[in-house]
Formats: sequence, C-alpha cells, structure tokens
Amino acid sequence: MLECKEILLQATHNIRQELTRLSTKYRDTTSIGRTHGQHAIPITMGFKFANFLYEMTTAESFLERTTIVGKFSGAVGTFASLGTREVQTSIMKQLGLVPAPISTQV
Repeated sequence: MLECKEILLQATHNIRQELTRLSTKYRDTTSIGRTHGQHAIPITMGFKFANFLYEMTTAESFLERTTIVGKFSGAVGTFASLGTREVQTSIMKQLGLVPAPISTQV
C-alpha cells in the first residue's frame, strides 16, 4: 500500500509539472468559456489548464496527508481469536502500516 501511495504521489507531481507547462504555453490561446454546460465569455486554454493544476494540487495535498492503515483483528474485529491486540500491532509494524483503531469484519 505504501508503494502505491508513493507511485500516486510521483504521478501527481509529474502531472502538475505538465499542467504548469501547458498553462504557461497556452496562457494567450483563446477558448470558449462555459458555465452550466453552455457557452460563456471567452477564456484562455492556459486558464483551463491552471484550473486543472489547482485541482491536482488539492488532490495531491489530500494524498500526502493520507495515513495507510491495516487491520488484523479477527473475524469481527474484537481480537477474540487472537487473544490480544499485540498480534495486530506486530504485523502492522512489520508492514510499515498504522493499525486501524477499530474495525469490524476484516
């Protein structure tokens, strides 16, 4: 899971770099603006790319703050079959994950 997060973060970084390049390159290229699915006043393609850049930056920020949790607490999440929470703690430590504070079915 942690590898997936790193791959996604690298991808969002690369996309942001490209959107930055495109928003600069097309800052003076006129395009039809749209509002509620209808034509509106003209904007630029650079402005459109800058909007995509903003959204990708926001998504990347959320992803950076995401904690990957793991669960290993038994069939109903009570640790009854394991006897103790320490089993989950040990497994999550080995995997480099944070144990889920509470869970139901795993």
